[in-house]
Amino acid sequence: MPDCAVGGDPIWEYATRFGWNGIVLEPVPHIFAQLAENYKPYPNVKPVQALVSNHSGIGRILDRAETSHEISLSRKKGVEVPTYTLETLWKDVFGADKAKMDILVVDAEGNEPKILSGKFPEPKPQLVLFEIANLQKAELDGIHANLEKEGYVLLENLRHQDEVGINMAPQDALYGLRTEQSLPLSLPEGHVPLFVRWEEYLKSMNGVNFVQIGGNCGTNLPECAVGGDPIWEYATRFGWDGIVLEPVPHIFSKLTENYRPYPSVKPVQALVSNHSGVGRILDRSETSHEISLTRKNGVEVPTYTLKTLWKEVFGADKKKVDVLVVDAEGNEPKILSGEFPVPKPQLVLYEISNLQQAELDQIDANLRREGYVLLKNLVHQDSESRVGLTMPPQDALYGLLAAAA
Repeated sequence: MPDCAVGGDPIWEYATRFGWNGIVLEPVPHIFAQLAENYKPYPNVKPVQALVSNHSGIGRILDRAETSHEISLSRKKGVEVPTYTLETLWKDVFGADKAKMDILVVDAEGNEPKILSGKFPEPKPQLVLFEIANLQKAELDGIHANLEKEGYVLLENLRHQDEVGINMAPQDALYGLRTEQSLPLSLPEGHVPLFVRWEEYLKSMNGVNFVQIGGNCGTNLPECAVGGDPIWEYATRFGWDGIVLEPVPHIFSKLTENYRPYPSVKPVQALVSNHSGVGRILDRSETSHEISLTRKNGVEVPTYTLKTLWKEVFGADKKKVDVLVVDAEGNEPKILSGEFPVPKPQLVLYEISNLQQAELDQIDANLRREGYVLLKNLVHQDSESRVGLTMPPQDALYGLLAAAA
């Protein structure tokens, strides 16, 4: 009700209807009396007259109307109340004895930085909602940095839905405890930073179909992806369905082994070019340059065009193909300068760093003829020395015009 929650109470309706189990803290004596009376019919919720801050013991609040500002203990006015940090609140009142904590809501009249800038107790709340309306940018930045350090990711800045609130800036921030699927993706230590974030270009991370030409050995580790693998992290976390082509035999073996736990991804030992049948590659280290079939050195491998790849391996049986990635050691002009198969990939990412301007122009002209538009030239994020950031763009990302629009 407006007399208890000017902008709406995020807990009351759910806690009282679904028997949620929790505590509700309010330090102001006359307001706490009303709170205790209102929750009396709901024994799963325990009202607690206390303050939460960056210290434990006793705190002093300014007891005026509905405000509960914490003030210095040296001041004579105000009211003394029991005070907790999040950690002592969990330990002494509610939380540490729980197998899980789902929600923490903080609306503390400006005390949010003191509450949310320290270490979080275990079990950590899965969701954290706190009021941001009256905080300074430096305070918000401090809380955000601490929440990220504690493993949280910002989900949404929320607007109140009353007539006034809809016209105001967001009043609350909602954070979620990071999971493997949390966006933006958090990478394990030692993995190469991502240079493309597909969530910026795809409507959903689920149900994605992809083709990757030149997958090396999979993973996003430096030994498999010097500049970062654009597919691995997403395919393995969100169950993307697709094929990864790699022609070099010893690298393909590693690729197959790395993708073994992920049955929705099929490794294929093959080359993609401007002809089908058999091709020959220069099998040295990590390179897979296509060479003339007349040469005696190298390795023969099955070879497809994009159209025969779709028809015979993956694509023609799909209602959609979302992503095509091409990193083909210089074979990009042969792959991307011909007619595209149907269904056309919604997004095309290909390496541009080692191509000549005439080759780039040729690919660009063909992609535009096929209905694509350049979305962005992407810079790699690789290595501790940030080499990629200081280099020209390494990859180009195109979108099918209707989808891009």
